Amino acid sequence: MNDKVAILLPTRNRWRILLDRALKSILNQTHKNWHLFIVHDGLINEGIVPTDDRVTVNYIDKVYTYPKGDKKAEWLAGPCNALNFALSKVNESFDYIARLDDEDEWEPDMLETMIKFLKFGDYDFVSALWKDEKGENHKPYSLRDMDIDDEGILGGVQTWLYKAKYKDILYDGKCWKKSWNANNELDWFERFYNQCHPKIGHSTKVVCTIKPRPGETEIGSKAYVK
Repeated sequence: MNDKVAILLPTRNRWRILLDRALKSILNQTHKNWHLFIVHDGLINEGIVPTDDRVTVNYIDKVYTYPKGDKKAEWLAGPCNALNFALSKVNESFDYIARLDDEDEWEPDMLETMIKFLKFGDYDFVSALWKDEKGENHKPYSLRDMDIDDEGILGGVQTWLYKAKYKDILYDGKCWKKSWNANNELDWFERFYNQCHPKIGHSTKVVCTIKPRPGETEIGSKAYVK
């Protein structure tokens, strides 16, 4: 195993924040064996990407699987098409898959930490904690609260690392219609867990920081609704 990681990064017209936050934190990783698939979903607005053979930028047409203009539905399902395109690029050379959104920042040892944790516990899927810009740790999800029959917990999608053999589990662009687990990553995890019955682990280490976008004061769904 060469511990090669496929990093999925969906984006849409936010090159500046992508360069300042997500991309910078990826390039600074202590674990160097990765390939980043940036997928720009919608209008072409080319940004400056460093010359690095480990970075691929793809432009795809915007596909609306939710009512156009519905900001909450967009937050729930918006990146699904881009994520599925990125997953289609994950080939047999990869060992693991991770995901980072354009406004988020990994700690420099995120990949190194999560790979070691996954191997130590012989897990299929691992997650960890993230913090906000005030340094407050995010409370992980209870799988019981997600209607999953497991006592475990789940960290935010920015902390996920899982085995690449599960690359065929895709995101559902109509997840926004669900009455629970409607967020694209929670819907993905619910289906992944029920189909694959993976061994999952959760680390108590903080591996990511999430900040509001420029000009905003909230993160996540609150920012979209506001």
